[in-house]
Order: sequence, then C-alpha cells, then structure tokens
Amino acid sequence: MRYQTALILVTSGLSLLIAGCGAGSSLSTGSLMGGSSATQPTAEKPITPTDRALHVGATVARAQRCGFVFEPEQVRGNFLAAEQQAGTAPDALQKAQKEFDFTRQTILAAIAKDDAYCTEGRNREVKAALNRHLVGDFNPPRARAQVNVGLFEHQKRNDTFDGNKVFDTSDKKPGILGGGEE
Repeated sequence: MRYQTALILVTSGLSLLIAGCGAGSSLSTGSLMGGSSATQPTAEKPITPTDRALHVGATVARAQRCGFVFEPEQVRGNFLAAEQQAGTAPDALQKAQKEFDFTRQTILAAIAKDDAYCTEGRNREVKAALNRHLVGDFNPPRARAQVNVGLFEHQKRNDTFDGNKVFDTSDKKPGILGGGEE
C-alpha cells in the first residue's frame, strides 16, 4: 500500500513538472537556484555630465601622479568642449567644470604621498582610461554584469567549494531552508 501511494505521488509530481516545462511557467532553474531572469533586462542609469566630470577628473589626477606624459589642461578643455557640443546646459556645464577641477585637485592631493600608488596594474587601468579620454570618449566604463549568482556565489568570493557544507544550516538565518524554527 505504501509503495503504491509513493509511486502515485512520484508519478503525479513528475507529470506536473513535465507539464510545467511547456506551459510558460515562471518556474525556472534561475528562479530555483537564485539566478536572475534573463527575460527582464535591467534599465541602465543614464550617464550625466557630473558622472563624466568625476571620472575624467579622477583619471587626469591619477595619470598626473603616475607621470604620464600628456597635457591635463588640454584633456579638461576637450572634455568641456565635448559637453558643450553635446548640448549640456550652461549651468550644468559650469557645474561639471567645477566638479572636474575639485575632483582632480582632491584626488591628486590624496594620492600625492603614496609612494606605492603607481603599480603595474593601476598604470594599465589609468593608461586605458586616459587613452579613451584623449580620443574623445569621456564616458566612465560601464559596470560589468554579475555572473555566478545563487548556488555558485562562492565563486564570486573566491571561496573554495566545500561539499560537506552544502546542507549545513548552522550559520544560516531562520526561515525557509535556513536552519532553525520560524
């Protein structure tokens, strides 16, 4: 009797699962494993003149500190000319100019005393950003999309995967599958 009941439950569960696969259900492996849905793109925040001013000012300061050969005032002038040509309002253009100058001075003062600031990796990063600015691209780089979410979160944190801890709930918060009583 128990065997028949178990067989019926398993068969009905499998048939519901198979029926759900073709029915356009919102149940997916991404929703089960904590991943995001690929059908819902996230709207990116538009880049403002302030964003560009802060990024370019910081890049110029970092490049100056690391001894790159370029004309900082020329980059500043080209940035402001590009903003004006893009139709930035005069008051926003003046604000961007002040933000550029303030950011450049503040960052340059903050990193001036750090002898170990100009590492090989940082120099590559600054060189790439400065080269983009020298050819007229003043937009900050876009943030990379996050990968490895959900069950694979340990890879983001560079943790090693421990199979013995998969079902260990001793350090989880109370709740569904969280260990502890609700």
